[in-house]
Amino acid sequence: MRTATYLAAAALLAFVVPVRAEDKDKGDKPSLIGAYKIVSCEKNGKKETLDNVKDMKIEVSPAAVTWWNKDSGKPTNVYYKLDASQKPWAIQLTPTEGEHKGKTFQGIVEKEGNTVRICYSESGKAPTGFKAGENQKCLVLEKMNKSDK
Repeated sequence: MRTATYLAAAALLAFVVPVRAEDKDKGDKPSLIGAYKIVSCEKNGKKETLDNVKDMKIEVSPAAVTWWNKDSGKPTNVYYKLDASQKPWAIQLTPTEGEHKGKTFQGIVEKEGNTVRICYSESGKAPTGFKAGENQKCLVLEKMNKSDK
């Protein structure tokens, strides 16, 4: 269950269009780059508790989403590709380790201000909306303030 939650968080941060930090907020390319915390999680249509992820740090770079397991302190990476030509944005997530290593998950992403919503399918096609259905996971991420880091 933790792996799926981490994968979802990582999925939130993937793109087909390369994004550079200096492009952030210029409007010419989408940017998810930054540090986030998970504020909401849903799987198979049911809300999940945040007990296992509430203190997790998630960082999105131009190519990957990285989160740190609070128990081991070990980083986990998920590479992503984002297609911002679609509404909502389409995303492909590819874990680099664990039980889902090498698999590609299809999803959607939406960013509004400091909030990012991401939903992805653990099997098959990307979700069509931001509500988790069968074998789907949705996360709401909030960009961390400097005081949160």
